[in-house]
Amino acid sequence: EYEAKRASTHPSANIQGDTSTGEEHEVTKFQMAGKLYMYNPEQQQYAERGYGILKINESHDPSDWNMLHARIIMRLDKAFRVILNSPIFPHMTVERVTDRSVRFGAQDESHLRVFIIKASANDCNNLCKELQSRLQIIERQQSSSNVNTPVNNNTTTSSSLSTQNSTNRIRKRSHSNSDSDTPKSTNDISKKSKIIDGYRDGRNQTSDEDSVESIKTGEQETNN
Repeated sequence: EYEAKRASTHPSANIQGDTSTGEEHEVTKFQMAGKLYMYNPEQQQYAERGYGILKINESHDPSDWNMLHARIIMRLDKAFRVILNSPIFPHMTVERVTDRSVRFGAQDESHLRVFIIKASANDCNNLCKELQSRLQIIERQQSSSNVNTPVNNNTTTSSSLSTQNSTNRIRKRSHSNSDSDTPKSTNDISKKSKIIDGYRDGRNQTSDEDSVESIKTGEQETNN
């Protein structure tokens, strides 16, 4: 319905080859309409990027057809300006926030950011499935590549862990701002806080006990 409306109001959008989009050698495997938001860590809130069409595009390495490359790209409705363009990378976070919204980590001008897209429940469900299925393929490819190139294994693993940790840190900061309508997420954060507090209390207690033992040992050595 959306594509039919766009075609009737913007016939030039259907003309192929007139304008280079960078997608000519890619295959669109999934697309959906929705409104995109990006978390701003400085303002600690989500900012709207606009309404448009999000696509999952695929391409293959000419030297190795079995090597899949996939990315998510989203353009503004009518203006067609790119508001999201990120490769699908190993350990990329994808999670359902509500029935009608999905949160995911992605690159924005070489920086890791947290995004939320709001759309129909069916589109959100399909988006999660499409992203997660490609994540599994890409992570298997990375594991296979690491086995074949053991010299670079540590570097690749370190890079993947760094990417995952950075995304997780940003995602944790954005949780409180995006989950106001999801009580489960709030409860999860409270549980995590209690676990962390308990862990810290345990560490402090252990540290105090170690200090007492150290003092006792020092006194015994002095007496001897």
